Amino acid sequence: MHNQRPRRQSTGAPPLDPAQQPATPDHFQSANADPISFCSKFKMQIEHCDSIRGDEAALSGRLDRLRSQLSA
Repeated sequence: MHNQRPRRQSTGAPPLDPAQQPATPDHFQSANADPISFCSKFKMQIEHCDSIRGDEAALSGRLDRLRSQLSA
C-alpha cells in the first residue's frame, strides 16, 4: 500500500504566470531539452523569495517602530 500525500487545497489565489510556476518532475525531465528555461524558472523563484524576504524585513521594522511609538 502506498503512502499517498493529500492534495493541497486551492487557496483561491490567482494562478501564477506560467514562467513563475514551481518546478515539477516534468520540468526535471525536460531540463535536458531546455536547460536555459529550466534554470530561469529557478532564478525567478529565488528572486521572488528574496523579494518576499525583503518585504517581510521592511514590515517587521515598521511594526517595531509602531510598537515603540505606542509604548512611548
